[in-house]
Amino acid sequence: MQAKSFYLLLLVTLLAIPSLCWFGFEATLTAHRRQGLQLHALHLVLQRATEAHLWFEEILSGDSAEDISQVWVALEDAQTQINLLSQGGQSEGNDVPPLAPTQLQTQVPNLQQSLAELQGLARQRQALNGVNAQPGSPVDRQFDAQYRALSRLVQELDQGLTRQFAAERSQLAQLQWLLLGLILLLAGLVVLLVQRVSRQAQALVDFNEKAKGRTRRFLADMAHEIRGPINIIHGSTQLLLMEDLTPATLEKANMILGASSHLTDLLNEVLDFSKIESGKLELREAPFALAEEMKHLVHQCSATYQLRGLELKLNWDQRLPQAVRVDGLRLRQVLLNLISNAWKFTETGGATLEVSLVESRPDAVLINFSLQDTGKGVSKEAAGRIFDAYAQAELETTQKYGGTGLGLDIARRLTILLGGDLQLESEPGQGSRFFFTLALEPTVLEQQSEATPENPLLGKEVLYVEDDPISREMVQAMLGREGLSVTTRPNAEEALCLLEERRFHLILMDILLPGMDGIEATRRIRQWERGQGLDATPIVALSVKSLQADQKAALAAGMDQFLSKPVPKKQLLFAINQALHPA
Repeated sequence: MQAKSFYLLLLVTLLAIPSLCWFGFEATLTAHRRQGLQLHALHLVLQRATEAHLWFEEILSGDSAEDISQVWVALEDAQTQINLLSQGGQSEGNDVPPLAPTQLQTQVPNLQQSLAELQGLARQRQALNGVNAQPGSPVDRQFDAQYRALSRLVQELDQGLTRQFAAERSQLAQLQWLLLGLILLLAGLVVLLVQRVSRQAQALVDFNEKAKGRTRRFLADMAHEIRGPINIIHGSTQLLLMEDLTPATLEKANMILGASSHLTDLLNEVLDFSKIESGKLELREAPFALAEEMKHLVHQCSATYQLRGLELKLNWDQRLPQAVRVDGLRLRQVLLNLISNAWKFTETGGATLEVSLVESRPDAVLINFSLQDTGKGVSKEAAGRIFDAYAQAELETTQKYGGTGLGLDIARRLTILLGGDLQLESEPGQGSRFFFTLALEPTVLEQQSEATPENPLLGKEVLYVEDDPISREMVQAMLGREGLSVTTRPNAEEALCLLEERRFHLILMDILLPGMDGIEATRRIRQWERGQGLDATPIVALSVKSLQADQKAALAAGMDQFLSKPVPKKQLLFAINQALHPA
């Protein structure tokens, strides 16, 4: 309420001050113009009376051949100027205002009376003209005396007007100073308004940043709470799948595993959207085997397509380089999102992923990625909102297929981060085509000089530090089948004691441990290794937390890799192999 009153008062002031300034300056100009016109009229009265007196004397002395009517004309002109001072009117194209109703205006009737007497004497002299009237007659003396009286009245009025105008100018000068003060006040109010608006804008920005921070923290906490149960479901199901199951039980276990993977994907979508929207998502460019990865991606997704009688094909342009520098994880995420989206909305036929060369440049190649499906397509109206967050083309889409409505929005934002722009071409009943173009730097992948053994993990000893017994059992069984020897400990303190007694090829470290957490445990392990002069043991972090800050903290403490739970078996084995056999 106080803010509204302040802005209302400020608005009224901002509107009133310019009006007052305009009124004051207009009044100043009008007063100066009025004073000039009135003084000019008064001077004309004296000038015409003086001319009449001079002509009268010349006529009497015989030095002028003019008729006394000229005296009369001059006196009439003087009378006109006096009427202007009394009543106002037009003079030489200007509007002369009357004298203000002050003490000076009382002298105007005296002036008019004196001029009327002069005019009467001029008539008498005109009647005597030619009747042997001699200079110095009583009429002439009266005319001269009356002229001098009129001159004194004019001079007194002139002096009075001059004093009055000087007083008015003093008042106008004060008004001008007042107006100048008001202008300065207006400038100060504008500065105050700008400062206040700036402060409020900054406060709004700070509030939004805090709100975004709270949102990110809420999502991180919720992710932690949700990933825990998902990890247990995922791990328990994988343990179950290691048993000899009947076909019916195997099918149900696979359904549970698929559902838990779907929940993980949905959770990752929400977290990715939060990272992108807050500008916290960072790209990590590295050499990427484009040709091999595209074939692997299509092969990986083809099985899902075949379950619905659909076909997924790859059209690869042979002119393309085999490898490029790009964030391969995010590029795969975009394409996987598009492939999954096509699978949802295609009933018959299938989809084709086309990777083609657009242009070759000295330092980069323009590559077009396109996914064409044979689905039902979307209307132009639906296409306009299909990339909006939490939006889907139609309501029945959400009811039939589910999803968060974030997938395409995340894909579009990721393509922008990668340097492209995801676009859509679609017609109802004609399918849809999503495409984008990236400028990527060609590169060459390092060739392995030695052939790797058939099972490079066989016989490797791994220490797994995890407080959840189901996770310990699941990882121990999973890695044991791959030839790894896994030792587990439920907390960091027992793990540190064990590491002082024996060495391991690899350590899998949970971050959220009771007592000492995984970050602090890693610091102490690195400190102990440096003190003993030992090589650093590879440490891979496993955590239900997945924010960028959590990953940075883990890597800064000395960990080599960071994996978010639940970790698929293939991803875990790849990370272990990469940590044990770095390029």
